[in-house]
Amino acid sequence: MKNLFYILFVLTLFSCQKEDKIKDTKIELDTEITQKFTLDTSKIAVLEHPTYDYSDTVENVKEVKLTNEDFELIEELTKKAIKNHNRVVEDKIELDNYYRQYVVTENNLGEKEVWVNCFCEESEDRKEMREKYKIFTSRDNWRKEIVYVFDGGKYYFNLKINLSRKQYYDFRVNGEA
Repeated sequence: MKNLFYILFVLTLFSCQKEDKIKDTKIELDTEITQKFTLDTSKIAVLEHPTYDYSDTVENVKEVKLTNEDFELIEELTKKAIKNHNRVVEDKIELDNYYRQYVVTENNLGEKEVWVNCFCEESEDRKEMREKYKIFTSRDNWRKEIVYVFDGGKYYFNLKINLSRKQYYDFRVNGEA
């Protein structure tokens, strides 16, 4: 009986440990004991809700924090939105090629929502031109400021996600000039 108690105690001790690891800007998030979710934070920024309006994303909001489960749900629903979009277009979107900005809020119904703003890496030619002519864009400070562009096609898209309802809406790909 004493041995059985000791074995159960040791098993309980080791099975209840939870670990969050940060390695090379990747975060492993524990969602369940048996399932791991890895998030590459080198291309994701969580921004504060700006004091100005940005394409009517959310109104009358209260800022909230994201949990590990929220990050996983955002990833899942963003991929689902892209998959649905890619079914009807020739020029496909691949999420791994995009930087992402998350603006998280609580709407007036008390539901947690996030506006996901996505944009591609800037081409070397364009980057060189900006440096040569000392042109500053919001992209230079993308971890702190929302990146706004007009047009740009599939290189810029955004969507809204209601985390409380576990659904996405208003998936928008920029137009082309």
